[in-house]
Amino acid sequence: MGVTAIKAISRGRWVGPKKYNTWYMPSDNMKDIQLGVNFTLSQSPVGTFPTPCDHRLWEMVLEAGENFQPIDVEEQKEAIQYPKENGFSPLYPE
Repeated sequence: MGVTAIKAISRGRWVGPKKYNTWYMPSDNMKDIQLGVNFTLSQSPVGTFPTPCDHRLWEMVLEAGENFQPIDVEEQKEAIQYPKENGFSPLYPE
């Protein structure tokens, strides 16, 4: 069975004016997008993720998919810390 993971490039809920046609605030730089894609696709049994609703993000997301490299457990721990240190927030806070 394959699993589809959603919101691989989410930074959290919108803060301030919306720049993209998405209900969540997406990452819009290649570093964040690549990290999100690498982390998401490194989770077993995730096999894919949908593109964001706003077509202006598709080129970067598709490029990140083409450049996907699985990340190991230590890199995943670092990837979990990165959003905490860079202003990301949970979509569904506890």
